[in-house]
Amino acid sequence: MPTRTAWSKEAYGLMSDDPRAERLAVMAAIAAEDWAWAVDVVRAMLPRIPPDSGEYMQARETLVMLEARAKAAADQKKTEVKP
Repeated sequence: MPTRTAWSKEAYGLMSDDPRAERLAVMAAIAAEDWAWAVDVVRAMLPRIPPDSGEYMQARETLVMLEARAKAAADQKKTEVKP
């Protein structure tokens, strides 16, 4: 059975041009701690947001935070000892 994250990714793929779907996808990715997916969605959103808007600045700040979390998760995964 597909996970909630898989369903969310599939739904986002079907409606990725809808700003509401993008916001929901970011929330789902953050809830699932899927930082790389969250980064991808925010990066896809940025070109459609007016660069002089508060929403753009908020999205950029969110992107910086998500990129840091994605990097930390990747670094942690590299250092995990496999049994």
